[in-house]
Amino acid sequence: MRFAFALLAVLATTSLPAIGEAGGTRELRGGANHHLGDDSFVARFGRAPTPGDPEELRMHVHLEYVRDLLARGAPTRPDLAGRRAELLGYLGDYIAAGTTPSNTYVPWRSPVFIDADGRICAVGYLIERSVGRALPERIAAAHRLSYLEDIAAAMPEVAAWVASSGLTLDELASIQPGYNGPEVQYFAGWDPTKIKDGKYHQEADGTSLDGDFKRGQMAGAWKRTSGDGKLLGSGTFRGGAGTWKSLRPDGKKLAEGPYADSRAEGEWRFFHPSGRLAAIGSMRKGKRAGAWTFFYDAKGSPVLSTGQFIDGETAGEWKHFAAGGRLVATASGRAWSPTGLTLSIEPGADGVRHTVTQGEPATTHRLDAFFLGKDTLYIRDRTEMFDQGGSRVEKIDGAWVAHACNWTARRKKMAAAGDVFSLYKALIREEYQFDGGDPKTDCSDATTQVPAARGKHFDAMLASRRTVHAPIPAWSFRAPNPDDAAAFTAGPDETEAADAAAGPELDPANASGDEEDARVIEGWPEPIPGDNPADLTTYLARRMTWYMEWPHVDETFLAVYASMPGYAESRSPF
Repeated sequence: MRFAFALLAVLATTSLPAIGEAGGTRELRGGANHHLGDDSFVARFGRAPTPGDPEELRMHVHLEYVRDLLARGAPTRPDLAGRRAELLGYLGDYIAAGTTPSNTYVPWRSPVFIDADGRICAVGYLIERSVGRALPERIAAAHRLSYLEDIAAAMPEVAAWVASSGLTLDELASIQPGYNGPEVQYFAGWDPTKIKDGKYHQEADGTSLDGDFKRGQMAGAWKRTSGDGKLLGSGTFRGGAGTWKSLRPDGKKLAEGPYADSRAEGEWRFFHPSGRLAAIGSMRKGKRAGAWTFFYDAKGSPVLSTGQFIDGETAGEWKHFAAGGRLVATASGRAWSPTGLTLSIEPGADGVRHTVTQGEPATTHRLDAFFLGKDTLYIRDRTEMFDQGGSRVEKIDGAWVAHACNWTARRKKMAAAGDVFSLYKALIREEYQFDGGDPKTDCSDATTQVPAARGKHFDAMLASRRTVHAPIPAWSFRAPNPDDAAAFTAGPDETEAADAAAGPELDPANASGDEEDARVIEGWPEPIPGDNPADLTTYLARRMTWYMEWPHVDETFLAVYASMPGYAESRSPF
């Protein structure tokens, strides 16, 4: 997988024909599109986008900009004028829908033709509307992260579609967005051996970094400032060694720790605005390493979570606690590993044990397993439900019924044993291979009544999804926009709290069959019906689809990295 990442990074430096330059070439541009970069954003707002600008906004602005640009152009042939106008109309429909695929594949901005949850990119949508979904699916299977020029060169049917579109390949390529990807686990700081001696000045993410390099190492006084001149961090170094102190825009201490060899090294401490400790752990060669502990911003600094980093990535068990010290949930596993990613939620007063398995980092598929007494309930992708005997169950008119399914003996054994991850792999593989149903494991339309005691257990299991195992912690770190003080005083929990305050929205896919209990959580991943948006375990499960990391972990590091030397420009490991 790392080799694939490296190969894609090399490909991203190649050149391609430039829009409006027949036969010409230029390097790929960074930003919303590899031809136009972020010209659209600059034209709309008079500035370049920052990490604080939502991805959805960047994509919307880009697509509107390029649609208007192409509307002023001429068709490639007079007889294709109608086709060109039709496709630009489809592009308007796509913009109105607000579709934004997610790049959960590579840690840099990249096209994603169809994402892990089936959301299609803008060019893919034009193809889908004009010739059907089959061709976009074939493109995604072979060239999911490729630029349109490379796709057309590799697939004659795509080249033929381009030729019949009334648009040039360059014009269509100027539509294709590049989506931001997960990054923080790869942050390692700069390589000082690649930086020339002398005065150093770097502007990135709305900040400026200034200092001196001598003999290949940081030397003397260094500082990072925001666009309006506020000091965000400073330190004094000799031979690359020293201590760095990061500040919030209001001047309060954000973080502090040692440097060696011009990279973060040793014990680092992060702080809440109150001055209380927010996190403590070690850095090694500029990466998160070893044990880290995160703390609530409360008297006595109660522990929020503990876990290990290996080479910058979460690994092993991460334990999460309520403010009173009670263990709430344990996350385990590692991305791309044979064990997958699992969240084990401790039973509450209702006695229900709940496990969430998400075994494939680049998807939002999951299997929930609930255990109460001798009964087990499995929910695939938060919709379809099965019991421990392999029957599909549902609640109809207030009564639980079961449908017999043609499960293999092996699959039934997994379900009976509570082997959640193995069952997850079997069920998700079925969904992938057979588009939602395997003819060998179809379930009967006929129903049988579920015993009353078991039905009561199923009700209790589903009700446990709506309880608050522990409140989501108030948190004072966010993905950085250093010129925006609010980015350091608001927390990700505010989104959750707003969802909870808004009350439940009806959702016809609610797994419980009880519509007034359905809640829809806004944001990424896709809405999850039935869960409590104010609950810590819901917050954890929603954010374990990629490397099992959460805002109180990742966004804390992003906020600190934005204030330190060596990180703001290091957006990929290559």
